Amino acid sequence: MTEETSNEIEHELSGIETSPTMSGKLKKPLLNQITKMDPVDLRHLVANMQARLDQVEDMNVDLRVQLANAIEEHDTLKKSTVQQQQEGTETELKHIYDQLLYKDTRIMELNQTIMDRERRIIDLQEAFSEQGQVARSKQLAVSLLGKRLQELDAPRERRDIGTETDDDSSAGTRATARRQAPRTTANARSPQRNASPGRAIPQLLRMEDGCSSYTTTDTLMDIAGVESVVPFSTSALSMAPRKKFGTGGGNRKKVTFFDTDGTSIEQQRRNHQHVDGMVRRIGTPPPVDDQQLKSAMSAKSVAGADYEELLAENDQLRRIISEMEQQQLELNGKRSNEDTMISSTLILKAKAAAQVKIHELEALLAQKQLCSEAERSELQAAIDQLNASREWALEENAKLLSQLEASRQKCDDLHGELDASLETSASFRRRLDDNAARMEALYAEMHQSRAQTQQALDDKNIMGAEVERLKDAIFAQDEFIGMLEGDLLVYEAHVGILRDSLGATKKEERQHIKSKAFTAKLNALEMEKREIAKRNNECVVTGVNRKEAFRNAPGKECPVSSRV
Repeated sequence: MTEETSNEIEHELSGIETSPTMSGKLKKPLLNQITKMDPVDLRHLVANMQARLDQVEDMNVDLRVQLANAIEEHDTLKKSTVQQQQEGTETELKHIYDQLLYKDTRIMELNQTIMDRERRIIDLQEAFSEQGQVARSKQLAVSLLGKRLQELDAPRERRDIGTETDDDSSAGTRATARRQAPRTTANARSPQRNASPGRAIPQLLRMEDGCSSYTTTDTLMDIAGVESVVPFSTSALSMAPRKKFGTGGGNRKKVTFFDTDGTSIEQQRRNHQHVDGMVRRIGTPPPVDDQQLKSAMSAKSVAGADYEELLAENDQLRRIISEMEQQQLELNGKRSNEDTMISSTLILKAKAAAQVKIHELEALLAQKQLCSEAERSELQAAIDQLNASREWALEENAKLLSQLEASRQKCDDLHGELDASLETSASFRRRLDDNAARMEALYAEMHQSRAQTQQALDDKNIMGAEVERLKDAIFAQDEFIGMLEGDLLVYEAHVGILRDSLGATKKEERQHIKSKAFTAKLNALEMEKREIAKRNNECVVTGVNRKEAFRNAPGKECPVSSRV
């Protein structure tokens, strides 16, 4: 009996003060410590063990309550997540529908603005065409007016030209320079009219540059030295009658009329600008006066006498230059004879130094050739390696391209799956509408759920009975501990006898045997405790499983979810 009590005490102490994984070497000092403890200390240890056992039981009950709460929270969270997902899909679909409506309205507005701008463009084109017609009609009216003025001035000019003679042709042309301007276009349009014999004005020739008009006045240089070119226009026609009655002074210029039928006004403007640019590049000549012209004419008369003198002077200069060159050649020959001796010695020295340098360069060249051969071999190896790496890179590129193609195919498949998921969401929405119709049927099932809850309460009462049984077992353990306290005194007396009778080695063996017996009993108690805990857990699990079975029943739902 004392051995059993000692084993039980050792089991209780090992469960309190040590971990379950502690080895036998650590338990031996504890056994020695127990043997040395007083009965009062042992009672305190037993009381502490009982308090800890109560704490463990309370903790077990709390854990069971927390497990039930966690299961309920999990169920509610699952239901709430499903509802949130459904609401989220509905909001997303509504947002997408709103975006589609906005884009459609925006497209309609843009189409309307495009049509408005096209109408404005068409209106502007019509306005431009009308303005062009107005401008062409104005041009035609101006040309008709010019023709009429020419026809009115033609008889008067014929009378003036008929009075001129051959002797004073130049004076006549100067006097009638301004009056001939309107006549140019008429003569150009009627080239078959020939000049009358014996008149001062010869047959007028056409220009070589494609123009239909010709000059009617003397060609004089203006102040800047450039001939004035006046294109044919209505302003010239309007100015012709004024020039007719003006004084035929000496400030007349060369006037050229261009045919507007052959070249456009823009082309005439470009030609005029080209002529101005050429004049700028050449430069503006100085003004010419009468004294300079007279001096130039006198210089031409004296040029014949000065030409012979210049030739004689040129020949004399050539002779002097040839004599100086001959003297320089003779001096260079004398110097070259003296320099040849010095240069020959210098050449020999330079040749010897050059040969030494050549030998050094040949040795250096051979060394560089060897180095170049080694570098060539290294470069060839590097080239081979680069070619291999290039082939590998090409292969990897091909693999990557294939992977890219596969990923594109996968992307297309995912797009198809997305479309399918949209269809399934639509079907789920229809099912949701059907489930809303089933809500009424779920109210009838609430009575059945209440019956099941009553059954769960009955299971709870059964669990309470089990708890009472466990309390009775704890009271029995308390009585057993009291018996152990009585046996402890006997154990102490027996230990004193064993200390006197047995040696140290036998005592350790005996204690080892007792510890084994004590551990065996401890294991038996642990097994019993586990069975009790297992039965309690089974009771709790059966209640939870019944709830789960009711929730997962086909065609039925929990009353809480039906309310949601």
